[in-house]
Amino acid sequence: MCIRDRAYSMAVQVMFRYFMGRMALYYMDEEQASDALEFAAKHCNKKAIGNKMLIMRYLIPLKLRKGIYPLEELLEKYKLIEYIEISKAIRTGNVLKFNQELEYYEQQYVARGLYLVIDKLRYMTYRNLFKKALMMVNPPNKQMLIESFRRALELSCGEEVDALETESLLAHMIDNKHLLGYIIHEKGLVVMTKSKEIFPSFTNTRS
Repeated sequence: MCIRDRAYSMAVQVMFRYFMGRMALYYMDEEQASDALEFAAKHCNKKAIGNKMLIMRYLIPLKLRKGIYPLEELLEKYKLIEYIEISKAIRTGNVLKFNQELEYYEQQYVARGLYLVIDKLRYMTYRNLFKKALMMVNPPNKQMLIESFRRALELSCGEEVDALETESLLAHMIDNKHLLGYIIHEKGLVVMTKSKEIFPSFTNTRS
């Protein structure tokens, strides 16, 4: 069956792309899932609010992975309240709030096969937190103490965080290109790239 065949109605094509998107998401093929769900959302009948809600439920986490935050009015319109606070937490780098929202809606996310996708947004929350910390410290030589990141993380998590945990997190982020730079362990320093894009968008990262 070729979904591009004009013999099929748009309603059938939308339904096909919706399920194709969900299947791709199940296999963690986020690019294919995003393309399929984008098509379904764009061509869904405007009067079919329930269908649009189903599509958006799976599309929004993929949008968040790209740093695209949904309007609160949109989430309220389609009764997707589970994304309101967690979107704010990601955008502001509020790790405690992210964890609370993930735990509160955990059963829903698991039942819908979305838990792993949502959980991966944790690193985007860290990214935004560390980006804010860097802007506040504003080191002239692009070198920042791991201790400064640790303090920011501790404040955001609302609990004690040790230096080793912070360094491991930073190393993971550097390895996955969420942060461009390298660590000098002996000096407790993170040396960041001289380029403007120290924190690349998630579309250019590995996870």
